[in-house]
Amino acid sequence: MAKSIDLLPIGSVVKVKGINSKIMITSYGVVERINPDERWDYGGVVYPIGAISSKIAITFDATQITNIFFKGYQDDDVKRFLNALSTELEGVKIVDGVISKNGGK
Repeated sequence: MAKSIDLLPIGSVVKVKGINSKIMITSYGVVERINPDERWDYGGVVYPIGAISSKIAITFDATQITNIFFKGYQDDDVKRFLNALSTELEGVKIVDGVISKNGGK
């Protein structure tokens, strides 16, 4: 997540470039164990199947979303949370598995 974006709510169903299935968003700011220096905007599961294994992780950035089929439920709480999360994640970097904000450790 390189810059502030308008995050989609949990439960949104999207098409992600390079993936044939629809994906439902389940998490934000995902860091994978296999590549701890990279953070993805979203984590998700195949729609409508869901999470069938803890070993399958679909991670992607907002720039990879090519279509939004459904936006998840949004109320004022969700809007405040997504705004705060987007602001908080702006400028965060991960180097050697260490999280820092605006270049500092």
